[in-house]
Amino acid sequence: MTLQPGSQVASDEYAYGHVLEALSGGLYPNKLDVLREYLQNSYDAIRNYVEEGHELTDCKIRVLVQGRSVVIQDNAGGMDLETLKEYRKMGFSKKPFGTYAGWRGIGKAAGLAVAEKLIVSTAQESNTVGYQLVFQASQMLDEVRQLRRSGENIPFNQLISKFTTIESFEKDDPKDHFTSVELRNVRKEMPELLDPGLIHAHLSQIAPVPFHSDFKHGQKIQEQLAEHLEEYLPLIVFVNENRVFKPYLDTWTYEEEEFSVKDPEFLPVYNQERELVSFAWYCMNQGKGQIRGPISVADQAVNVSGLVYRLYDIRIGDAQLCRSTIWRATPERAFYAIGEVHVVDSRVEPTSDRNDFVDNLPRYDLYDSCTVIAKEISRKAGKQSEELRAEEKVRTASSDVGNISLQLSQGKVSREVVPLYIQRAMNARDELERRLPKTTKEETRRIGNSALEQASLLIEQLRLGLELPHVPEQGTLVPTQFVDIMEELSLSDEARQVYDAVMKAVGEFFVDVPGFYEEMVRRIHLELRRTFQPKGS
Repeated sequence: MTLQPGSQVASDEYAYGHVLEALSGGLYPNKLDVLREYLQNSYDAIRNYVEEGHELTDCKIRVLVQGRSVVIQDNAGGMDLETLKEYRKMGFSKKPFGTYAGWRGIGKAAGLAVAEKLIVSTAQESNTVGYQLVFQASQMLDEVRQLRRSGENIPFNQLISKFTTIESFEKDDPKDHFTSVELRNVRKEMPELLDPGLIHAHLSQIAPVPFHSDFKHGQKIQEQLAEHLEEYLPLIVFVNENRVFKPYLDTWTYEEEEFSVKDPEFLPVYNQERELVSFAWYCMNQGKGQIRGPISVADQAVNVSGLVYRLYDIRIGDAQLCRSTIWRATPERAFYAIGEVHVVDSRVEPTSDRNDFVDNLPRYDLYDSCTVIAKEISRKAGKQSEELRAEEKVRTASSDVGNISLQLSQGKVSREVVPLYIQRAMNARDELERRLPKTTKEETRRIGNSALEQASLLIEQLRLGLELPHVPEQGTLVPTQFVDIMEELSLSDEARQVYDAVMKAVGEFFVDVPGFYEEMVRRIHLELRRTFQPKGS
């Protein structure tokens, strides 16, 4: 049977059809956010259902792509006929502010801009029949636009009355209880709403879902969230047959580069009145600098770098919002970690598009209080960067010491470059002494301390070999024999004097480019051997 709306249009109208265009057309630049509106309504329905004594584990939300339509369905308690009738009232909701994820009564109009029909079906276990509300969305918008071309408008109530119907249907199973929203025949210019992979990746970022078991820190984080958030309710959500989880991992690879994060840190945030306004968790980058690699979710690249705000565990804005609102200094360090800032202050209100919070005093209080998160992450990022830089410098200096030692042991060091080698060894020693106290890894400290001891010996060995090339062994130092091109070619004392003067001038000029200087010495020696070495030797 069909139940006629029977609503009488009031003599004084305050809302007209153009409102429908504004609400449904421009509110969601990212059309995937349309799904969020219905998902948060399902979240509220499940919350009520659980508060009535039902098990959360029995509740599910399914997003199904069927041809050119997409359905969002939950198996919470469903709606009775009177509640379904109120669904037609745009901008009206009985949900009190500060208690539910959705409360404005605007989001339910989201589907009118993306599909030909918006069909809401619902059933309660206690009723023998269910009900279906159909919005002829395409016809509604066509009517508004046609009237606008002639300079006319239509009262909103009249538009709803003209293009919606409510029908009853027999339930397949008397125990059925659910609510489903079908966006039937999604417009061709919005193909993302029919792509299961894109939907899955999007919901993994915004939906109130649990962490995947592959994220080893997930269980600990969920326990902390449950302890600090009264309304923490991770839901079971599917896109077709694939379950949705938050996109975080401990270790992942992107374009052959590996990324990993440290153990989670937790930070309750209080305002000046010592009231809890948010609760944050974050994991610092295990490597150096910002986390730049996205994580693959349903074959889509999902960026996890930085922190995001969440209200009722539904994301508000993106990582740039946190960066711009709580980082007063070193904003680049906002992306040295992954994490979430869960807002618990009930006075903080999201904007209609959920890309920010409404501009009011509680919002400023939230942002000001949350600067403590930015300071803590920036401090740890600075310390970590210093440690990683120290580790890198220790390993570089240790490698340089090793290379000098190897070349000396092979007897391939020319007398002319010995001062350069002494300087290299001294630089490495100084670098090791400066950086070793800042390293934390035991293996790096072991390598660095060994190289530091070796550098000191090399400096003395090089000086000994340069000044006293024929002195017998003294203590632990053995004089080093260097390549002497003048002695090798048996050139005269006069030639040596000229050669030494030239090499001294060249060496002083190229002291800051040691690689170039060493190559120049090698080539000069090569030419001298070609010129003065006896033929056949």
